[in-house]
Amino acid sequence: MIDTAFILCGGKGTRLAPLTNDIPKPLLPIQGKPILEHLIDLLKHYGVKKVILGTGHMGDKIQNYFGDGNVFDVNILYTREKELLGTAGALKLATKYIDGPFFMFNGDNMYGLSLESLFEKHKQTNAEITIALKSVENPSMYGVAELDGEMIVKFLEKPDNPPTNLINAGAYVIEKQILDLIPDGNVSIEREIFPKIAEKKKLFAFRFDNQWFPTDTMDRYKNANEQWKSPF
Repeated sequence: MIDTAFILCGGKGTRLAPLTNDIPKPLLPIQGKPILEHLIDLLKHYGVKKVILGTGHMGDKIQNYFGDGNVFDVNILYTREKELLGTAGALKLATKYIDGPFFMFNGDNMYGLSLESLFEKHKQTNAEITIALKSVENPSMYGVAELDGEMIVKFLEKPDNPPTNLINAGAYVIEKQILDLIPDGNVSIEREIFPKIAEKKKLFAFRFDNQWFPTDTMDRYKNANEQWKSPF
């Protein structure tokens, strides 16, 4: 099983203002516990004990809350964006902490998926990146995956006529060598790295039916607070 995870925690959460005026988005509570703590609970449940938090905006508040992770029974390491580097640029900063395949997550989502099943799918397909895909009623609001079997051919960002209802849920298994493909500076993993892996036919899907709640808008945050059920 993978023992390392990288979590994107650097966003400003402007669409959640005024809630995020003084609190970084990953620390907003869902049913009394920060979003990010729910995710760390999920990782711990599946034996993932090395957690790298990619911080930026109000990163000191995230670090003050979680510290070295000892209280949460995990080992927490930190990176800090001094300027916005994008999803892949932020990941690149964590290279020194990563020595094998790893999980990557958006730090503002609530997940109930099986990390064990996600990793098994990754191994079965010999993928370089495996992306968790969730079926939603209105996929045109998200990045939609176009598939050939289980292989992801491409993503369409907020399409008018989605070819499927499967969207990127912001949870991945990534092989370490992918870090070598990320140039310095502001880089998007979705727009600049995924297409390169898709061209190699090494980008695969993991479809899941478990809970998934994004929290990036006020309506989605309120829905997550009302609907979330602990998977443990």
